[in-house]
Amino acid sequence: MKYNSSHSFSAVLLAGILSSFIALSAHANGLIGTSVTGSLTFNGGSENFFDPANLGVPAGYLNTAGTTVDISAPNTEFGANTGENLDSANFSSQLFVIEDVNSGEGAGTDSAFTMTFTDAAFEGQGLTLVQNNFSGTITDSLVGDVLTVNWTGGPITGGDDFTAAFKIATVASPEPSTWALLAVSLVGGAVVLRRRQQNVSL
Repeated sequence: MKYNSSHSFSAVLLAGILSSFIALSAHANGLIGTSVTGSLTFNGGSENFFDPANLGVPAGYLNTAGTTVDISAPNTEFGANTGENLDSANFSSQLFVIEDVNSGEGAGTDSAFTMTFTDAAFEGQGLTLVQNNFSGTITDSLVGDVLTVNWTGGPITGGDDFTAAFKIATVASPEPSTWALLAVSLVGGAVVLRRRQQNVSL
């Protein structure tokens, strides 16, 4: 059997292209599987209501075992029940949703809160508020690996269900080695195609 170097090179080239795209698509899972630490405080206080040691974490939330959890779908990562409100924070691949459900409080003004989350996967990402029905004012920031959401508090009528959703741009920039491998693969592909065209013309 005659050895065909162009076929051998084509196989290597194909393997290189596939590995490049696998590396690029590794970022598609976004935040899933990453480790995030959460904090919920009210009115500028220091007590963390996402800490199960404070006896306010209902069953079914990942933070029943501690304030650091691994993000996974479809689970809700953080929950806290103050007796009057159930507050939660849920991460998915590229979305972050917070909810404040008024369960035992009548009409009046709800307390301000701050939610803070730390995850190495936040580095270099962007945060965009895409939906919000909270009364009062929601402000957010994503600086380095720290995501912060502040709510000023606001009027409630009793039985309110406030939700805010944020888009997290989790498609991280590939490492230079991944770009280099992809570039070499594409150049190699161009060379193979050119040689084949020359062979056909001969």
